[in-house]
Amino acid sequence: MENPENQNICQKYGCSKCCNPVKVKEGFSEHHREDLNKFPFQSKDEIWYPHENSSNVRLETYECGNYDKENGQCEDYKNRPDICKDTYCDAYKTDNEAEQRKIIERIKEEKFIKCKRLK
Repeated sequence: MENPENQNICQKYGCSKCCNPVKVKEGFSEHHREDLNKFPFQSKDEIWYPHENSSNVRLETYECGNYDKENGQCEDYKNRPDICKDTYCDAYKTDNEAEQRKIIERIKEEKFIKCKRLK
């Protein structure tokens, strides 16, 4: 098992909400059409709306080919795409473990309305 001091916050708290599935703002596929083959992503053909902000936020969803379903982590974390590296999490705002845990639990509990895209 990896030394806890070497783990990132996701590993430390067993969170994979950002990458299972990958969620990006609607329009991602249009803006990155030529780059899509560089990402290990497969479209789920779904748009997700967060319950907390369903009128303003629409998220495209993707399965990631580097996501390990058994351990809930990226199989190639060091070489993950920039879109993954740039994903922001509030838990990184603090070094306080209790606050980090609370933030991660809130993220894990977030609910979404899931809609299939019409083709």
